Amino acid sequence: MVGTRVTLTGTNLSGATGGRFNGTAATTFSVRTATTATVTVPPGTTTGNVTITTGVAR
Repeated sequence: MVGTRVTLTGTNLSGATGGRFNGTAATTFSVRTATTATVTVPPGTTTGNVTITTGVAR
């Protein structure tokens, strides 16, 4: 739902710079800890992958 704040968990999130919902940039983004980030669902979001941009290559 647009405007919903979502907390994502993972690893190596300290250097994260943004989040996307199926390719649409999150309206707000905040790194909380090395393992959690908070993003807000943007308008125009469609069902699909949620991704976080980090400087860590995999």
